[in-house]
Amino acid sequence: MASIGTRYGYIYIDFRYRGLRCREQTKLEDTPANRKRAKQILERIEAEIVLDTFEYGKYFPKSKKVTQFVEHDRRKESVHSGLPCFREFAEVWLSENEVVWRQGHRDIDSQQVLDLNVW
Repeated sequence: MASIGTRYGYIYIDFRYRGLRCREQTKLEDTPANRKRAKQILERIEAEIVLDTFEYGKYFPKSKKVTQFVEHDRRKESVHSGLPCFREFAEVWLSENEVVWRQGHRDIDSQQVLDLNVW
């Protein structure tokens, strides 16, 4: 459950995003009008999180957590980019290149080497 609080006379926003607790300090002084504004912002953030459209950097561009979430998005994108995983790549590479190897290298069970050392 998200909430707003005060620290040193300024409002902070406390919420969970991707399983992490996020607390971000605002420059809003603790007044009833600013509390109402912060509550509206927090409701918008929660709605975007539910809809999976929340961009951390849009609301908190100077936060240290922005790079963490951007990096996570980049890794997530690369996983879903259609590129093969290492295992698939290695199996295809082995089958394609085994033909050009010398007999001594073909005698080695490449699949067994991968099974013992990589997977």
